[in-house]
Amino acid sequence: MGLNFIIAIMNRILALAAASLFALSLSGCADQTPTTQLYTCVNYSVEPTEFTPYCADAGQVFSDIAWSNWGKDTATGTATATTNLCDPDCVSGNFVLNDVTLVLSKPMQYEGKTVFSELSVDYAEPITEREDPETLSLVLGPIG
Repeated sequence: MGLNFIIAIMNRILALAAASLFALSLSGCADQTPTTQLYTCVNYSVEPTEFTPYCADAGQVFSDIAWSNWGKDTATGTATATTNLCDPDCVSGNFVLNDVTLVLSKPMQYEGKTVFSELSVDYAEPITEREDPETLSLVLGPIG
């Protein structure tokens, strides 16, 4: 093996290594669209299985959530809603279970995160005289 042959092999190895490093650097440039999150009154989450839209008193809790879609603009799922009707009062409570369809929408920027700001709740069996579907503005993050 002559010196020219060894130099040619080294050049090929160097070219292959450079091409590999270039390809690896491009993989880090792939579309890394931020995932829209939901503030659950405890933490930020993607596709949580449980959350409450009422951070102060947890007057309603959505559990056993099965998300059929979670995108950057909307998320859709089904859940069981446990709702405190506050009858005769909220402390004594009168809890009702209901199957619901949830739709999260209107993502907003909050402290560097993209967070859903609106929730639509469609009740299988309306339980009060509320609008059905009910539309709620969501807390975007910790208060205070």
